[in-house]
Amino acid sequence: MNRDSEKRINRLLENMGVRVRDTRKRLYEEEETALDRLNKYARENPRQWDYTRNGGINLYRKGISSNSLKELKLPKEVEWFNCAGNNLTSLEGSPQIITDSYNCSDNNLRSLKGGPKEVGGRFVCSNNKLESLEGAPKHVGENFVCSRNAVKFTEEDVRAVCDVDGKIIV
Repeated sequence: MNRDSEKRINRLLENMGVRVRDTRKRLYEEEETALDRLNKYARENPRQWDYTRNGGINLYRKGISSNSLKELKLPKEVEWFNCAGNNLTSLEGSPQIITDSYNCSDNNLRSLKGGPKEVGGRFVCSNNKLESLEGAPKHVGENFVCSRNAVKFTEEDVRAVCDVDGKIIV
């Protein structure tokens, strides 16, 4: 495990309330590595969320409805996040800082309130019932994909609320 991965995992553990020792030496002296502990937590709490090896959370088609992301007590920062294919009406409780991609497509969202503030990679919010882009990330490091919603947004609409480094697909 490289140093950056270890730091990311330690932040996730701290967000979950798991105490992590400060030094690298102590971490490796422990019986379980940070990743093992995260995987153990995910196995013990299967309805909470699925953690994957590369720092993301996958909630794709988990049958989550309404605004129940709040109840999951998700970490504030993750590498990637996918909550597509549910019946979400709110992104409240969603991770706020995403170092890679974020996908909330195929839900029943009317706005992006409660969604991430910063997305380092791609942001996808297609196939929802979006009537506004309120709550959109302030910055997206790659593409912003926002097609097939209640309102046909324009590139100008997206640029008015978000600094996008890549393409805007509406």
